[in-house]
Order: sequence, then structure tokens, then C-alpha cells
Amino acid sequence: MSTQDQNYLGIDVYTNTNKIYVKAQDQIREVIIYDMTGKIVYQKNNINSTEFEHTLFSKGLFIVKIIKSKGEAFTKKVLL
Repeated sequence: MSTQDQNYLGIDVYTNTNKIYVKAQDQIREVIIYDMTGKIVYQKNNINSTEFEHTLFSKGLFIVKIIKSKGEAFTKKVLL
């Protein structure tokens, strides 16, 4: 099943099985994925693209923080 979040700050967040997809109108600078204890499970800097995808090998609830090139930040809970 695939889900799409509201477009906020020009950012769409999708999930599909064990993947997280992010699309933005502006370039994405950084993506950080946290588990529900606050531990960083994935971090990618200097993305410089309008699209991002990452596969997680565990299921559960995660927090995805997206920082755009202009410094705007967007945080979204996702369920995998």
C-alpha cells in the first residue's frame, strides 16, 4: 500500500512497503530518519536533488526530517 502526505513546503512524502520516498519542489539538502526512541537510523547530507528514496529493513514508525537547501525543515511521521 502506498500513502502520500499533503504537500507542505513543496514536499511530498510517500511510503511503499519498506521504502520512503521524498519529492520536493526545491532541492533537498539533508534527510534524517529517526526511530521512535529518537535514535538516528539514517542520515544523508549534501543530497542536492529534488528526489530522495531510502530502503529501511525494519518495520515500524519513523520520523523523517527533510531540510531543504534554503534551510526550511519539514518533519513527518511515517509507518512502514
